[in-house]
Amino acid sequence: MNIKPILRQHLDSYANLLVRQIKNSGYAGEFISDEHISPLNETRLLCQTRGIFFLLDYAVITNNDDYIELAIKLHETIQSNYYSPTTQSWTQLPLSVVEQNISKDKMLYEYAFVITAFAKLYAVTNDEALLTSIDQVRLIIAKDFYNPHAKFSYLIDKQKGVNQNALMHLLEAYIELNSVTENLLYRHELQALAEDLIPLIYDTNAQLIREYSGQAVFEPGHSFEWASLILEAQSKGFLPLTILNHQELATSAERQGISANNMVLAELTSDKLASEVYRIWPLLERIRYYAMTNDSKLSLALESLVKVFFSTQNLPYEYVNQELVPMQDRVKATTGYHIINCYKYILG
Repeated sequence: MNIKPILRQHLDSYANLLVRQIKNSGYAGEFISDEHISPLNETRLLCQTRGIFFLLDYAVITNNDDYIELAIKLHETIQSNYYSPTTQSWTQLPLSVVEQNISKDKMLYEYAFVITAFAKLYAVTNDEALLTSIDQVRLIIAKDFYNPHAKFSYLIDKQKGVNQNALMHLLEAYIELNSVTENLLYRHELQALAEDLIPLIYDTNAQLIREYSGQAVFEPGHSFEWASLILEAQSKGFLPLTILNHQELATSAERQGISANNMVLAELTSDKLASEVYRIWPLLERIRYYAMTNDSKLSLALESLVKVFFSTQNLPYEYVNQELVPMQDRVKATTGYHIINCYKYILG
């Protein structure tokens, strides 16, 4: 199978929907397929920041700066609708939405992607205002979520412990930030976060990442995602080689987290029970790691992805059931982040 042209078709089809919506509406909705577009006041900040991520990487793959201009447009949408100059903070939904009962984990997730998107945009615009915004977010995170002195006290659930997911994306944000700047403070904050978090969430018996520090529940897709992040950070010299063995982590995820039909299981517990639903992003994270490491299992994983998770219109299905039948055809704005973050390691 000549895979690269197929992957380009996937990206192009997705990009066409995203670009059309941004040009027509000025924002990236929760869903970007025409019949499912959400109004702005029901659309998360995450759709805009992940939209920026997709557009900037797509600009590199296509060698077309027009997509940078669209990413700048999404940044303007964020500043106008999700950012309060009075409080110098961002909201998960637009400022016009009065009631926003957002858990700390979810808001930290949003802030992590603000840093990631703004850092990527800074790399191509050199707009110092983006670094100012990033520093504002860092201060909010240090005050309300995590810092090396208070650790994770703001985020600890008494029964479950610390949820790794938002903090994983914060680590990802710091990797991006350190990739485009040379501020030693950012480097120290990245290292402190990794050193504080990994001992809490890495299960030495299962050799997998725990979803919560106090529970032996695992999503293999997140272990693959962590393996890729650690590999990237170490290859750039941001983290010591002793922080976590990414190869060991990916090998454990492969051994315990892959179904008989070559899908990535949604969740593992001590009883090895799994959900009946498969999602696209865990398989994309598995493929990303294999692409980064030139693993021989890459080809078969890609074949499974193409066969199961994409329609004849080259658009992604978010969910399939155990019979590998698609469960819905709505195209999520946030899925493009996983697709292009995987494909760029194959397409260059």
